[in-house]
This record gives sequence, C-alpha cells and structure tokens, in this order.
Amino acid sequence: MKVQTHRFLCLYLCLNYLQSHEAHRCHGARPPPNLEFTLKPKKKKNTQQSESVLGTPCPPCPELEWRPCVGQHIGAERMMVCSNKSQFSCENLCGNPLPCGNHYCTKTCHPLGNQSSTNQSLRSEACEDCSLSCQKERKPKCQHHCPRRCHPGDCPPCKVLVKRSCHCGAMVHAFECIYYNGLSSKDQEIARSCGGPCHRKMPNCTHLCPETCHPGECPNPNKCGKKVTVRCKCQTLKKEWLCQDVQAAHNRAGSHPSDIPKNQFGVGLIPCNSDCKSKVQVVESELQLRKSRVTEVKEPDNEKSVPKRRKRRERVVESNEPTILQKIISRTKQVLLFIFFLVILVAATHYGYKGLLQLNDWMNKVDEQRQRSSRIR
Repeated sequence: MKVQTHRFLCLYLCLNYLQSHEAHRCHGARPPPNLEFTLKPKKKKNTQQSESVLGTPCPPCPELEWRPCVGQHIGAERMMVCSNKSQFSCENLCGNPLPCGNHYCTKTCHPLGNQSSTNQSLRSEACEDCSLSCQKERKPKCQHHCPRRCHPGDCPPCKVLVKRSCHCGAMVHAFECIYYNGLSSKDQEIARSCGGPCHRKMPNCTHLCPETCHPGECPNPNKCGKKVTVRCKCQTLKKEWLCQDVQAAHNRAGSHPSDIPKNQFGVGLIPCNSDCKSKVQVVESELQLRKSRVTEVKEPDNEKSVPKRRKRRERVVESNEPTILQKIISRTKQVLLFIFFLVILVAATHYGYKGLLQLNDWMNKVDEQRQRSSRIR
C-alpha cells in the first residue's frame, strides 16, 4: 500500500494521515508547568489548556530564564519570563575600564556602548571621562610625578633637573632626571666627580686630601706626603719631617694624631740640646724680672689719672695753634670787613641826609600850596 503524506501549515509531516483519519493538532496539548519555576499569578487564570488552531502564532513563552543586567555584571542576574524582553539595572557601580586603561567607571550600572563587542574602547563609550592626574610609576623610577593627565601608554621621559653635589662638596652638578637615574651606581659616582682635588681634611692630620674627587673616605690617611715643621718642647729647634713620619712618632709616643691640636702638631718630637737650656735660663731670668717689676709699688701718676676726654681736648687745643700765614689771612679779613662796614655806614649817612632834605622841600611845597588856597578863599 502506498503511503500518502500530507504537509500541514505548521510544517509537521504526517506519515499516517490516511490510515489514522485523525485531525492533526499543530501544537498539541501543553505540558503542565513546573511549580518551582513559575510565577504566582495575582488573579485566577483559566487553567484549561486551550488547543491552538492550525496556522495561528505561538503564544508567549512562559518559561523562566536567568537574564543579566544592562551592565553585564556577574552575579547580578535575575529570573525573568522568557517572553518579557525588558532590561534592568542592578544599581551597582559600572566598573568597566575607562579609555585611559588605568581607572574604572564609577557610574551606576548603565547600558554599554557595544555589548556584543569585547573591545574595551568600544565598551566604555558611554562611561565617564577620566579627569584624574597620571599616577603611573615612571620608568626608570624617579620621585617626580608625570605632568600629564591620566593617559594610556608610558609616561614621557622626565626632564626635571636633579642637583647632586660632587663627592668633595666643591661644586654642584645639575643632571636631567632620566639621564641620571638611567645610569648605574658606578656611573653615577663617576658623573658626580668634579675632576679636581678632593679638598677634604685628612682624618689624622691638618692637611687636605691630594687625591682626585672621590666617593667615600679618603684613601691612605696614614701616608700623607706633605712636609711638617717639627720642634722641640721649648720650640727652639726645628726640622722638617714628612707628615706620615710625624703621625708615626705621635703614635709611638702614645697619643693619636687626630687628638692633637693644630698648634701642637709636631711639637716635642725633637729632644732639646744645650742651646735650648741656655735659652730656657734666659727666659726664666726675664720672667723673674717681670715678676719683681709687677710686685713693686708704683707711685700714682697724675698725668695718667687725667680723663681721656680732657687729654684729647688739650691735644686739639695744642694742634689748633695758627701759623703765620693763617694769622696774616685772618688780619686781612678783619681789615676788609671793617672797611666794608665803614663804606656801608658812609653810604647810609649820605643817602639818608639827602632823603631828609628832599622830604623837607616837599613839606615846604605842601605848606605853600595850603597858604595859597586859604588866601583865595
């Protein structure tokens, strides 16, 4: 028997259509819902399973599924009905990396610019802009901060000038930070050397280190080659020794060279002779004479008891005695001054007398005019 087939609108292929003579149900009966994953209805619904008519659209899917938030945060999924396509925010911080690559977005969970893309620059388009200062650690490491704002990639090289004194302290060098920090410790010591003499005081003597500017302590402090004047105890005899020999002599005498004062360095290392003894006797006799002079009672000197100001005044008076030329000049000035005053007196008398005569004439004229006017009346 030939099998007849029939294709319905639901594209379900029935192989036994003629034999069964049963009407095909496109969707069939719905399975009973699972109570563990169903939402409790607020109102009573018709629990009768309606049979779908052939060719009608499918009803909304009632199944539940885990759906992530709009920010795609892990652990913030919620159970939602499959047919409900609404999205939600989990109210957590966004936390997506910013374009700078160093910080993260602090906004509340929000939709991303491109959720399907894994590129960070595209995912963070909707995030905030980073306005913080750069906090990266520079390479090579230095104590100066990057002047730029937060940026991706490496920081620019540090051009800040770093001041470093030479080993002896005679001068100060200025290096670029990237250059100085890029050197090794040995190269840094070489770069800091000024190339001149050390100029530091030796620890065991009063001389300066003759070596070139160097780090650390001065080498060979016990082998100073400078010359030192050595004297006996009374400082009559003197010789020139090398400084290293003087240090050795002080060490043999039981005193460390660094503890000896500068004015006593090398004194007492030569024994005194007969010349020293005679000089010592002369010195002692002079000291005795000085003591006897001090003990004698001195008569009070009136001149010394005079105050200093009075002495100065007397000296000034003595020094102010005029010379012959000064006397002639002063006499001439006096005569000229007398003549000047005499001329002024004569001129004043002459012009005063003339003025009185003119005044008298004027008064006479005024009287005559008055008399004439009285006669006319």
